[in-house]
Amino acid sequence: MILSTLFLAALALPPQQPPRQAAADFHVRFDGPAAPIPAGLGRGINDLSNASAGCWEAFGEHVRPEGGLARIWLSYAIGPLSKQIEAGLHARDAGMEVYLVAVGAPENLGKGHGAAGTGIPPKDAVAWADAVARDVRTLRQAGVPVSYVEVWNEPDFPGQWNGTEESFAAFFARAGGRLKSKLPDLRVGGPGMAGPAGKPLDFFRKILQACKQAAWSPDFLSYHYYGGYASDNQSREFGLRLERMAKEAGLARPELILSEWNVGLPHPVRPELDDHRAGVYFAAMNSSLAYTPVSHSLFFFLQDGYWEAKQDYAGESVGLFTLRGGPKAVLNGMRMFRQAAELPLVPVEREIAPWNLTCLATRDGGRGYLLLTNSTGDAVKRARHYADWAGIDMSNYAGKERQLQAWATGRISYERMGGRAEDRATWEEARRLLGETRDEAAKTERMVRLRFSDPPAGVERVWRLDGEVGDPATDDEFRARFDQLVASLPERASLQALASFRDEGLPEDQLAVLEDAYAEPDQEAVRRGLEARRGRLGPALVRQAGERYRDQFLELRGRIPVQLAGLPAAAMAKVPPGRFLRRVGEELEVELPTWSAILIEVRWEEPASGDQG
Repeated sequence: MILSTLFLAALALPPQQPPRQAAADFHVRFDGPAAPIPAGLGRGINDLSNASAGCWEAFGEHVRPEGGLARIWLSYAIGPLSKQIEAGLHARDAGMEVYLVAVGAPENLGKGHGAAGTGIPPKDAVAWADAVARDVRTLRQAGVPVSYVEVWNEPDFPGQWNGTEESFAAFFARAGGRLKSKLPDLRVGGPGMAGPAGKPLDFFRKILQACKQAAWSPDFLSYHYYGGYASDNQSREFGLRLERMAKEAGLARPELILSEWNVGLPHPVRPELDDHRAGVYFAAMNSSLAYTPVSHSLFFFLQDGYWEAKQDYAGESVGLFTLRGGPKAVLNGMRMFRQAAELPLVPVEREIAPWNLTCLATRDGGRGYLLLTNSTGDAVKRARHYADWAGIDMSNYAGKERQLQAWATGRISYERMGGRAEDRATWEEARRLLGETRDEAAKTERMVRLRFSDPPAGVERVWRLDGEVGDPATDDEFRARFDQLVASLPERASLQALASFRDEGLPEDQLAVLEDAYAEPDQEAVRRGLEARRGRLGPALVRQAGERYRDQFLELRGRIPVQLAGLPAAAMAKVPPGRFLRRVGEELEVELPTWSAILIEVRWEEPASGDQG
């Protein structure tokens, strides 16, 4: 189709009646000052060293994460360096730097994750920092581009630091300063706080005061975010508040990093992790972060964890790819943001849009993008974030959780709830936000109105992600192809392993025995089949045959994400502009119900003659 005909279905349609409301949802200033979006937004990833080489390859090809950070765990209570090198080299090959999170103490090696292992504080902060420095050097010598070290992980979460906030703050300041002195080119900070508001902010304040006393400014501060409104990072100024706290402590301005986040965590399942909602949330999160001081966002994580997921596309884990390598809809949320973020950011003013809506606008000369999303989140968490931002001292409401809930639902009066007179306006707004979340989430139809400074002349292309398009798992042909690849893994691994032994000249009688063992239906059955034939094959050949089968199986499984991520059903869904866009005077209306995202490529110039779409 000739590109010049596409805009006839959108901006160049005959104008409708003038808008009834005076204000639009957003005012997009395409003529405003433009600035590059930080390269770390939308490109960072967490990997617990479990992702296959194929997942890394597909991620690198389809997200193009150059400039992003790969967060890789160095967990001393679990094990020494091993898979971190392999994962770090995959990150390097994808064009990323490595962000090492160091947690646990070497003296607790083998005790595992949690209060009985990683939660045990190191005996000596200096010795701990020296151990981290040695391991950073080892990783670098192996070719892993370690550029950041995060000191600890979620010290505010139960079981992650078996001590007081004050003891952690002292450890952080001493260990961080020591590590920085050993490796001055390394960016050192943290601590990957489990939350960015309320008590975590008080904890951050103690950390910054300890750093001031130690005469060391952390290079970055990091926090995590799950389940709340994606836009709370912007509206509740998490990053700006951390910057102000550092300034008040007399420290250098820190880089701000969202080092771990997702739409939620499985307990034990969460369906939205595997459907379009995770992709919409991804686009919303990074669209909002683009208008904040945060420089890196690291999605949690690359591939579903075998320790929690048993099925594919069952909402059992948080990966970008399933347990066996199937790409999820969040890949298209990444692609949508990545495409829009190629161009510089221009200003967007929120006029009457509620905060479940986001609008990212970018432009370079005659070409631009609009990325719009509609996603909600935990309504109570959103209300709490507002109350915290507005200055409510929650210590005045200790033990009143039930009364707050009763008042919020209209069952008791404000006076009976025990609310302070000076807090009433804030609590009333928090209650209004609860209702707004409920109402917005229930809408099956939602039009978003945009007005422009320097409006574009036309629309080139439109992509959509919602419950109907953009989610590969809902495509029957895609699922059939995925199921076939998974089901055939044992047979294909057996054939390749057997062929390799035949090429090496293994005698026919032994090949026949191996063929019988390899005919079993899965990995565990093959292992048992080989052991049952130990007397005929010998221990050395049994071991070699088991290793070879496993290697072939993992290599073939690792190709699944590469094969599937490039299929048309897994690509961003291109849609007719006229289906979702409507011109209203000089403005644009976009159909955007809850849990949908739309990417619109716009232009200011006529396309060259003969250009194809």
